[in-house]
Amino acid sequence: ADYLRGLTPVTKLTYDGLSSQYRKDAFTVAGVNDVKLIEKIRDELAEVMRNGGTMKDFEAAVSKLTTTAGVEQIAAFQLDTVFTTNMQKAYSLGRYEQMTQPETTRALPFWQYMTMGDDRVRPEHAVIDGFQARAIDPVWNKIYPPNGFYCRCIVIALLAREAGKDASEGGLLRLPLSAQVHVPQPWFM
Repeated sequence: ADYLRGLTPVTKLTYDGLSSQYRKDAFTVAGVNDVKLIEKIRDELAEVMRNGGTMKDFEAAVSKLTTTAGVEQIAAFQLDTVFTTNMQKAYSLGRYEQMTQPETTRALPFWQYMTMGDDRVRPEHAVIDGFQARAIDPVWNKIYPPNGFYCRCIVIALLAREAGKDASEGGLLRLPLSAQVHVPQPWFM
């Protein structure tokens, strides 16, 4: 929730003009051009997360905000994108912070990329399902999820004995070409 609240509210036009370095710290809602309303939506999302709420809770809170502001309701699919993507970003950041603790990386020195394994997984994410590398390998700076809107991929930590034989070799050199080019999605970061 603190991560979400720390994101800078911007319009979609501003967001599209940001470099990937700054997009990571920005929060936007397509079709909303009032930065104050975007900020309130961001804060409601953080509250929903803090309280363990659901997508329905978020929809209700945003509906109340837009009604109060006298603006058009935001489409359900847009709210779903905002909710799912930002919850995944916050979850992934929390997992990253846990897995990079020195005592954790000593005990679990390897990481593995995992998809949900269903028909909604992007092909460029599917090719790295099961990909393993050392936790300290620079490859994770490139492929640590989420890697696109609605990305549901995760990374898990592994014991040394659970890692494959090539997991100690340079991860960036072992990435399939489609992952090198399309992970993360170019328009996402």
